[in-house]
Order: sequence, then structure tokens, then C-alpha cells
Amino acid sequence: METVLFIPGLAAPYPEERYHVEAREMEWKRSDFGLRYLAGIVISKTPRHLDWVRVEFILYNQQGLPVGSTSDCQTDFGPNEIWKFQAPVAQPEAVKACDPLISCEYGRVQGKPLPIVRPAASVKVPAPY
Repeated sequence: METVLFIPGLAAPYPEERYHVEAREMEWKRSDFGLRYLAGIVISKTPRHLDWVRVEFILYNQQGLPVGSTSDCQTDFGPNEIWKFQAPVAQPEAVKACDPLISCEYGRVQGKPLPIVRPAASVKVPAPY
């Protein structure tokens, strides 16, 4: 196994098709215990087996300031596999999230551009402090 350091602004050391992974269907949800989380699916569009894949989101408050991050990780991610992720959101002031940041052992994967994910009306957002 090898892990590649991602350096923003520099090209990836491997061709994108070697590690193409995509996130879709992201939405805010609430568990049966009242905890919020970001859920969605990550799809492997690569013929290669990946040792690990991680999806990460930067969380923002109502004013658009970063208040933290959340992530989920899957090990042993096979070719053309679909993974349903759940990234817990512990920051009560978080009301929106950035596009997903997906990483694997080959570095950061640039996914399909998606709009900022906002909580659904059914997921109550706490009042700002």
C-alpha cells in the first residue's frame, strides 16, 4: 500500500481514471436519537481496488464562517462499489456544508461539482448563539 501526499495547485501524480470516485445524493439527516449527520453515497468508477476512501465536509454557520468538519471512511473499497456514508455533525451551529472532499490512497479526488448542501426543512437547525 502507498499513500500519496496531496499538494493543492499541483497535478495529481496518477491519471484520474485510475482512482475516479464520485459522491452523490448528499443530504442532511437526523438519527433516531436526534443526532444530525450528512448522508449520501460514494461510487467507485475505477477498475482498481482502493485500500481506503474518505469523504469529508467543511461545516459552516449561518454567517458562512467555518465551524468544523466531519468525515466518514470506508476501507477495502472495491471496483464499481457503492458505499452509503454517514458523517456525524456535532457542531450545533453548523447549517451548511461544502462540496464533498474525497480522498483515497492516491491523493485527493476531484469529484463532480455540486452546490452547497443545506439541511432539509425536516431537519431543524439550532438558533445561532
